[in-house]
Amino acid sequence: GASGLAAAHRLQSEGIDDVLVVEANDNIGGRARKDTTYAGFSIDLGPSYIYNTFKDELEELTGNNDLPLVQFPNSRRFLGGRRDGYVWRNYTYQDMFTDYFTPPNLELNCWVEAIDYDNNFDETIGVHCEDGRSFQAQRVIVTVPLSVLKDGDIDFTPSLPRGVNRRASARPWQKGFKIYLEFDYNFYDSRNYFC
Repeated sequence: GASGLAAAHRLQSEGIDDVLVVEANDNIGGRARKDTTYAGFSIDLGPSYIYNTFKDELEELTGNNDLPLVQFPNSRRFLGGRRDGYVWRNYTYQDMFTDYFTPPNLELNCWVEAIDYDNNFDETIGVHCEDGRSFQAQRVIVTVPLSVLKDGDIDFTPSLPRGVNRRASARPWQKGFKIYLEFDYNFYDSRNYFC
């Protein structure tokens, strides 16, 4: 997902090139997915809102001060007084990840089912996927959704410390959803903020 791509990008920017990103989905960016069939433009199926401060960080990370963003209209009203922000214009988070953060070493469709970091004689960590693929590494950064930890979807050997499991279980995790509607005619303001 996005956190794994950010970690790989940071390591590579620090000169560490031997980095492998393992992604459970068939695309980079995890839950940042897009649909190009519903409308005449790309639609974010995952995250899509960008806070003002994060916009500056994205521009710095990508080296692009002209990202295709449009200011979200009246965002204070819609977001309960939160800071103003932006949405993509005919572009998505997945597009950004593909254009700027695709790691050179990437394994897609690799749902990790076990991580063995037991102190064995060769001091490597084993990462094992459901489809039988396995990888050995000196270090592993785990950036899975909180729900994966809460549900125990990855078997850690040895088990994660009780404090980690307890904190993960105590955190609320609200599943979200998006609804896209298609209307027979344009009844709203003719300025199109979202495509």
